[in-house]
Amino acid sequence: MRALTEKFGPYTPMTVFEGEAAADRVAAWFIERWGSASAATVNARLNALSSAGGWWRDQGWIIEDPLRRLKRRPVEADRTRSLDRGEVAELLGREGIALRERMLWRLLYESAARSSEVLGLDVDELDLRNRRARVRRKGGAVDVIVWRTGTARLLPRLLDGRRSGPVFTTDRRARVELPPADVDAGSGKGSR
Repeated sequence: MRALTEKFGPYTPMTVFEGEAAADRVAAWFIERWGSASAATVNARLNALSSAGGWWRDQGWIIEDPLRRLKRRPVEADRTRSLDRGEVAELLGREGIALRERMLWRLLYESAARSSEVLGLDVDELDLRNRRARVRRKGGAVDVIVWRTGTARLLPRLLDGRRSGPVFTTDRRARVELPPADVDAGSGKGSR
């Protein structure tokens, strides 16, 4: 609607959208504005304008559809497929991957959590016995993630006896002063 107002002006009478010439003008503007965009974007913009046009007709402000020259674009079906268990096992079991990364990838896969949620974990938030942890979800809600055997086997090796601090520490000391909660007290390593 903002783009339509920019093109035709905020105080333009609704009659500017009536007639064949108006339909041609609106179609030309729309194609110039979003013609090179993806089908999903074009369809979303067209849906918004169609909704507005329908409301204008319901109010009696216009009679004809100013978008009648425009058609929705077909959206290609998503043909991507998920990896099968064997492919995932091969990826997670590759040689030469550091323990920290292997653990991160496995936990992300097994818990279906966001990377920011997993990278923000502290050791004291883990319930190793029950294979779960409290995480802060997007928006600030607290939730529980769970994991399976692969993560359960790697986690003690990654923690290496630590009982506090971030789960995922770097391999080096922090270069800048970090908040105490983001530094492992024993090693001085920073999180993430």
